Amino acid sequence: MPIITEAQLNSEIKSGNFSRIYFFYGEESFLVKTYAVKIKNKLLGDAAVDINLLELSGNPDLNMLSEHSASLPFFAEHKVILINDFSPEKLPEGDFEFFESILKNIPDTTVMVFYLTGCGFSLRSARVKKLFEIIKKYSAVCEFKPLNKMKIGDIILRKVNKQKRLISTTNAEYIAEITSCDLNL
Repeated sequence: MPIITEAQLNSEIKSGNFSRIYFFYGEESFLVKTYAVKIKNKLLGDAAVDINLLELSGNPDLNMLSEHSASLPFFAEHKVILINDFSPEKLPEGDFEFFESILKNIPDTTVMVFYLTGCGFSLRSARVKKLFEIIKKYSAVCEFKPLNKMKIGDIILRKVNKQKRLISTTNAEYIAEITSCDLNL
């Protein structure tokens, strides 16, 4: 699966038709994390989360990652692996090929989500380009670009309304403006 839009990602989540691997990145780190959590919640719900969820930060031990991704889920249809701030540049040279084989062999019962919230990366790096090509073959890549004041105001409006509170569109957009359109605040 190639590069997808946020709308396509939403459609996949609603339909329950997931890719085996996702790679989320971009300047809008709030949405990057939000979509990683949405996938986790949709796939696992409350069913045996402790057993079927592996959350990692940085570069994981590849043997553990391989074992966890290949094992079957317990009392659920899927296992979910969330990896925050993975950096292909920090993988030792020999490990990159092993990492590539892990990605190529992820079973249909496992969904792996790479999401970058705190580290940047360069699309010019040879390893990042290689990783991108591998991930695009087997999965979905989604970039979250900065949102404008109106879109962030709409998100604020929906979140406030979901909590059964009221806020005007003008006030929601004002909050977006004074927070420099940063949804993490």
